[in-house]
Amino acid sequence: MRLSDFGKADGPSLDETLSLFRQARQTPDEGTAIAALLARDRIVPLPDELAVEVGRALFDRGEVSQALVLLDRTRTPSGRMLCADLHEQTGKFAEALALVEKVLIVDYEYPGAKEHLVRLRARLGISNASVVRTHGAATLAAERPKAPFTILREAGRGGAATLFAAVDSVLERQVALKAFHQGHRDRAALLHEAHMTSQLAGPGVIRVLDANPDDGWLALEWAEGGSLRSGLDKKVPRLMIAALWLAPLAATLARIHEAGFVHLDLKPSNILFLDGSSTFPTLSDFGSARRHGEPAGSGSLGYVSPERRAGRASHPDDDVYGFGRLVEDTLTVFGGTILPPMSRGLADLARRCVAPSASRPEDGRALAALLSSSP
Repeated sequence: MRLSDFGKADGPSLDETLSLFRQARQTPDEGTAIAALLARDRIVPLPDELAVEVGRALFDRGEVSQALVLLDRTRTPSGRMLCADLHEQTGKFAEALALVEKVLIVDYEYPGAKEHLVRLRARLGISNASVVRTHGAATLAAERPKAPFTILREAGRGGAATLFAAVDSVLERQVALKAFHQGHRDRAALLHEAHMTSQLAGPGVIRVLDANPDDGWLALEWAEGGSLRSGLDKKVPRLMIAALWLAPLAATLARIHEAGFVHLDLKPSNILFLDGSSTFPTLSDFGSARRHGEPAGSGSLGYVSPERRAGRASHPDDDVYGFGRLVEDTLTVFGGTILPPMSRGLADLARRCVAPSASRPEDGRALAALLSSSP
């Protein structure tokens, strides 16, 4: 069968192979055609477009597990949607939902994706009233960026970008290389983050070392001490004394708010420690930052104030609410080992920060004053 020659020097082109395979699907030779292409895939992975066609044929024949193996690496929306259907058919609704969210990040208008999202969330018991268009809902694979650095490893993924640990070979320093997923489409977002971070440069704010909007990357300071998220996950002892890092974080927020801006994405993964033994926090990821009074947009679920969810414009007390959620996270992890007086004080601080806007400290300066007056 000529399909078995796909990928060889004298074999059929991709378009010809697709045509031949579609013709074979209408005949008793469909099984043989599938087997031929699966054999080629074991030698050289099939292109996404062809893998999706074969995966769909396997799906139609009820060979779900084999289809999932073939489609596991696909990055196209059509492939991911097909994979989501396969997972849904086998009862893996969470995996299906994650794939649909990835499709929506790339193309929010992809046919049927929003309907899939609503149905899968309902199956998982998640309220569809909170469905928003957010770039923090899922992660994407990013190609290694074209940048003048030696990439050491992948350090993390987010909805907008992939973070790499890299080395600047000229200056011989380690950097955090943030590669945006969508290239030119993310140019405005990259420039916004770079400008915001640079404009608010100073104590407690991550430094931008270099940027290339054409190739889609930012080079930032490397945080040897990791994030608050990783520290809480590992129960790093120095973070148990919350007063050591909460007060300087509040001071950083006060400086940002006094400059007329709101960070709008205060969460554990965006609080970094540049030194592995330090408790001095550094605020990162200014992609959501806006001037006070500008539209706030969506944010990370669990750290967004009720007022912002209701559509209110950017306000400094949105960051105060996120600060309160950080305190709650800390109490959840260390509550049983923090001395009772300090634990009670932190619990009271958290309650005040996540209270309705009228009862919440209005900005970072008020928050810092509250911390300095606490016992």
